[in-house]
Amino acid sequence: MATARLVPLGAQFFLEDLAGLLLVGSAGSVAAGWVAARRSDVQTRAVRSGLGLPVERRLWSPWVLTGLWSAAGIPFTVAEVLVVGRYFETHSVPAADGTWAEAPVIGWLSVLSMAAFVVIGMLHGLLQHRRRAREQRRVRNADQQYLATHPVN
Repeated sequence: MATARLVPLGAQFFLEDLAGLLLVGSAGSVAAGWVAARRSDVQTRAVRSGLGLPVERRLWSPWVLTGLWSAAGIPFTVAEVLVVGRYFETHSVPAADGTWAEAPVIGWLSVLSMAAFVVIGMLHGLLQHRRRAREQRRVRNADQQYLATHPVN
């Protein structure tokens, strides 16, 4: 590396250790942020429950569902290619140059099956987005009704 020649040898180890400490510190900061957000969420839920207000259900992000469906499509597509490839291998004869005439079919089949998983994931994500919006509206309406009947002095 060009910058490694600009610093003395003893400083290189120091800089590498410093970079490692900064990475560990930033990872710890992210973890602490998650813990603090979780604790705040638990406290908010307890207060809302104590007041008799509805508590918003924890629903997964639509992007998580889309990602899970897409990830589930990968092993399915691999297994599908293996099974269909084995079927074509046993039930057809390769051309003189050793290629299989069914190779484009396997390619299109794998693309279509992966696309189906992505589309299903997007539809499920859209449905989840609508659920989350409906749940937030329900809680917001209950908050407004509570504030209308219990004015703040």
